[in-house]
Amino acid sequence: MKEFIIYLISIFVALPILATWFTYLIARKVGKTKIKAVHITVYVTTILYIIAVAMLFKIIVGHTHLGYLAVLVLSVLCIIIFYQWRYNTEIVIFKAIILTWRITFLLFLFAYLLLSMVGIILRIFY
Repeated sequence: MKEFIIYLISIFVALPILATWFTYLIARKVGKTKIKAVHITVYVTTILYIIAVAMLFKIIVGHTHLGYLAVLVLSVLCIIIFYQWRYNTEIVIFKAIILTWRITFLLFLFAYLLLSMVGIILRIFY
């Protein structure tokens, strides 16, 4: 049983799109609306995309670049907080963190897809 859980986690980290689909199906069955299921899926699988992008960087470039990825996420948070301060004059940290997490999901989903294609192309031609 322990080995099965380890294999399941490693599959979800290696293929976060599969984890996203699986999480959405579960959230859709449990939840009442599709939009809530999408939000739950984004909240749960963002960390998988971050880990997968770090792994792809390690495979393609040779380094994980976790520091750069952390700086990217913190920069997004700073931009959102600055935007809130500039236009709303009230900073709501909870909203800023939620929005940062959603934007991080989109950024790392795009980065995962892009790095996957780059990795496949590099393995085919080099």
